[in-house]
Amino acid sequence: MRHWCFFLVFSISALKTHSQPESLESSSIQGRFDRARIAFENGDWPTAITTYQGLMTDGVQTWALNFNLGKSLYKNNEPGPAMFHLERARILAPNNSEIKELLSQVREDFDVPNYTLRTWERWARWFTPNFWIGTLSIAGWITLFSFLLPQITKFSFYKTTGFYFIQVFSALFVIASTAGFLVTRNWYREGIVTDDEVTLKLAPTQHSPELRGMIPGEKTRIQKSARNHLYIVASDGSSGWIKAEHVDLLWE
Repeated sequence: MRHWCFFLVFSISALKTHSQPESLESSSIQGRFDRARIAFENGDWPTAITTYQGLMTDGVQTWALNFNLGKSLYKNNEPGPAMFHLERARILAPNNSEIKELLSQVREDFDVPNYTLRTWERWARWFTPNFWIGTLSIAGWITLFSFLLPQITKFSFYKTTGFYFIQVFSALFVIASTAGFLVTRNWYREGIVTDDEVTLKLAPTQHSPELRGMIPGEKTRIQKSARNHLYIVASDGSSGWIKAEHVDLLWE
């Protein structure tokens, strides 16, 4: 009996010891969040920014972290980095009204142009990439079984108009889910201009003619790269080359 008691006490002690680092790590992250929040409330934007950036460096990546960091950067008059993190937050939480309101506020205060999306792109971005992956998986299995079952079994139902409709509908669902995933994962890679005094050029060379200046926080679509430059389409539809170091990709 004493042996069993000793084994039970030892097991509980080992479990507590094993779970302690995780709880300490969790409390440490929450504590840093709280310090950043307090710094923000006290108007100490640089401290809040540094703390949030430290959390991100340690692998924390949530919409709330990006939103709070973007809000702190906005208060610190850094529109480029602020728009970058707010756009990341929007991708992670596409239906969050608070993110949308702050994005509009930053654009208004710093004259940042809005990149107009096509109607079907706006509809697709109501959902996250994970949602589209899930629907694509479900639709794919339904489509697969709808075409395999008539070959395996001989039920008369599989030759009716209703079943053919199921086949067509599931195939169209696969196409729609694929399109939605590609749009939300930035089929055309998107980036944010995060630096000041950036120019759009005709060619990826130092002495190339300049087309126009870029506004910090402006969203771009990236189509190709060469010589440490990116060929982008700007918010007004103009296209050209920009140094890669001036643009942060929303997702690598």
